[in-house]
Amino acid sequence: MNLKKKLTTLLAVIMMFSISASAFADGADVRPTVVGVADTRDTALSYIYGNSYSLFLSDSNDKDWYKWTNTGPGRFVLVFLQPQGHNIKFRMGIEMVHKDGTETSRFYAPTFEGNYNGMYIRNLYVPEGATLYAVIDSTEFIAPGQYTFMMDLF
Repeated sequence: MNLKKKLTTLLAVIMMFSISASAFADGADVRPTVVGVADTRDTALSYIYGNSYSLFLSDSNDKDWYKWTNTGPGRFVLVFLQPQGHNIKFRMGIEMVHKDGTETSRFYAPTFEGNYNGMYIRNLYVPEGATLYAVIDSTEFIAPGQYTFMMDLF
């Protein structure tokens, strides 16, 4: 990997895990207005490389799905989830569907201590033609919570 990619990845990690104010931090009764976006694997948002997505979970049943299909040679992927605020415990699951239709079981990213239970999965190999799915949900929902999701390809 060349120096430019390493520096870009380092900068992305620093930006993802820096402290920022939550949209729901003031404790007011906030009702998100965009509900029903990417709630199933079939309606997953297609990930566009280089972008980050800031969405929220509106209730305990809400899930947000993302997908990325590798149209080139096999790539390694780094997947990030950074919660914004303290009001919800997120989890991030990953599934892969290979071009022959075989699927992996879902597995979840471990959380790391501090920084509002942020998490990542690194060095995940996605072969040519495979589709990577990420699902964001919560097992301990308290109130609506915002997060930032991002992938980096190597």
